[in-house]
Order: sequence, then C-alpha cells, then structure tokens
Amino acid sequence: MSFAVDETLDGHDDMITVVKFSPDGKKLATACLYCSLTYSNPAADKTIIIWSMDEKDESIHLNGHGAGISALAWASDCRHLVSASDDSFVILWDTAPDAPLAKVFTYKGHHGPVLSVTIDDDCTRILSGGVDETARLWSIGYKTLNEPPDAREWRSLHTFRAHTGPVSGVVLVRTESGSRAITTDTYGVIRMWDVMTKACLSSVLLTSEHGVVSATLSPNRQVLVTSCLGSVVKLFKIHDTGLAECREFKGHHTCMSSFMPVCVLSTESQLMGPQQLILVGSEQPSFKPTEQANMEVAIYDCMVDDSKSAYLDNVLFWSSLRAVALDAHGNTVAIGLRSQVAVGPGKKKASTDVVALATR
Repeated sequence: MSFAVDETLDGHDDMITVVKFSPDGKKLATACLYCSLTYSNPAADKTIIIWSMDEKDESIHLNGHGAGISALAWASDCRHLVSASDDSFVILWDTAPDAPLAKVFTYKGHHGPVLSVTIDDDCTRILSGGVDETARLWSIGYKTLNEPPDAREWRSLHTFRAHTGPVSGVVLVRTESGSRAITTDTYGVIRMWDVMTKACLSSVLLTSEHGVVSATLSPNRQVLVTSCLGSVVKLFKIHDTGLAECREFKGHHTCMSSFMPVCVLSTESQLMGPQQLILVGSEQPSFKPTEQANMEVAIYDCMVDDSKSAYLDNVLFWSSLRAVALDAHGNTVAIGLRSQVAVGPGKKKASTDVVALATR
C-alpha cells in the first residue's frame, strides 16, 4: 500500500488548510485560512475551489466569505457544501454547475471566527463551533435539499454553551435512541448532547496537553476520531448516552505541533478489502524553506489492535503540511502544502501553495 505524489493542483493564493473530498470522490473542495485561533488575517484567500477529480481542474469558485475559511463539510447528496469562516459566518452552498445561485444561505450568530462545521446525514441540520466557546445548531430551510427554500425554516435551533475554550470539532450522529451532537474544544473537553432535548448526556475530560484539534466520524458512524495536541489520536466508541475511549495512536509518526489533521474512511477496494484507515498529517512549526524537514502523512489501519502493527505507510514531504483527505475509494490522498513539493522522480518541484495528489 504505497502512495506517491504524482500531481499538484495550483489555484490558491494562501496556505491551504482545508481539503475535503465529496462522498462519491468526484469533487474536491479546498480552502485557505491564516492559522490562528485569535487573529483573523484580512488578506487571506477567501475563495473555496471545487475541483473536478476527473479533469483535475477548477470547476467552480465560491466567493462570499469576508475572511479565510476554517472548515468545510459536504452534504450526503455530493452537491451541497457548508463552510465556516473567520468572518463569523456559516454558509450553505450549491455546487451544481447549473445552480441559479451558488450561495444558498448565510447563517449569522457566532461572535468571532467559526472553527468547525458539519451537516447531518439527512441534510436537515448544520452544527458549527467557534472561538466564542459555543456550538450552534442551525436548520436547513428545505424539506429536502432539492425543494424550494422556505424562509421561515432558516433559523438557529439552539446554542450549546458548556465549553470554556474554542470549539474545535463538531459531529452530528444518529444512535438507536436518536440524534446526538458531539462537540470538542482545545482544552480537551468532549461533550455529547441530545439534539432533541438539548441535554448534555456525557462529558470526557482529557488533559490540557491533549486539547482536541479536530474531530471526525468513522465511516460506520460508530467511532469518534479526535486529533489531539501532543501527537495523539484518540478513538472513542459512540454509545447512546456517552463515549468510551477504545484506541490511541501515539509515537509512530513525526508530528511536532498542534497542527495534526485527521481523515478517516473505510476502503472496500478489491485490492485491499475492508479497512478503517486513519491519516495523520505532521507539521513542524519551526520549518524553514532551506531545511529538509521531514513532514509526513502517516497511514494507520485501526482494525489492527496493536498500534505499532497498525502503522501501514506514509507519504513524505519537504514542505509545510496543514490538511489531508482521502477519497471514498481509498486510492487518492489530497494534501494542502506550502512552499515546495517534489512531484515525482525526474520532475520539477511545484512552489507556493498547492494541493498535492498522492495515488497508489
């Protein structure tokens, strides 16, 4: 299982910090953000680019945010996309080429940059988390995303206020007992909420050294995967009323700072069979362009019990790395890079800010 970088996508003017494949793997959404929890860079690239993975070209540019974009989430229909930004807004987009308006609706309510966002499986609710230490639940004003909007239904449903730090990760998931919201913060607090009653069902308190940078769901929707400070990835089994830590990956990759993007999916390819893969991207804050720093995307199989044996492979770079994603087929890794990246033996290096595509 060896990945090699063989192509780059060049279209942004700033550090690419968000890369997200659509659920069918046919589109890639990319965006930029000046990486700070407290400072918004007005000069940041504010454009979301939708790339066609068949032609590897820029099919759509989405413009509407007033600052850099911190998070993206695709709807299950592979057409609609939701974005969170340093401008304090959350926007729902229609990425269909024939859409009459790309910007469907703008949600306003956060006081400060929005760090995380997700959309539920039935495309009726959006959950976002911000520097204002709140997570906000929003309604989508369609009965389905293909019907005309009803302005009365575009509203804030609830504000969850039980965090004392920036809300770095948000997840919506359905259990046997109903819909659940999971929120994480940079101080290491993870909370589960009942979406209907708005009650806090459980809390997990990690140490401040293991503050949560990002959170995502496993493909089977049964495990929460958190990327934490201290080069740690923690997995939690999702139950109706709480979370139970079940796995931890630590020490088998070279992450050296808080920027440790995580992506999870299962691959059902004929070559590999079913797997639950975790990608961990390492970032070295003291990196200088003249140094040959060892950046990597480490790949783990979390179906293997022993953490050391679960380490499958890596993709190495000599560039600053801030975002990773894996397509639905498990064949292509997208990596947001700064500076230079080698694009194959005998090939020249691409410079500035690019998305590198590593295939196997």
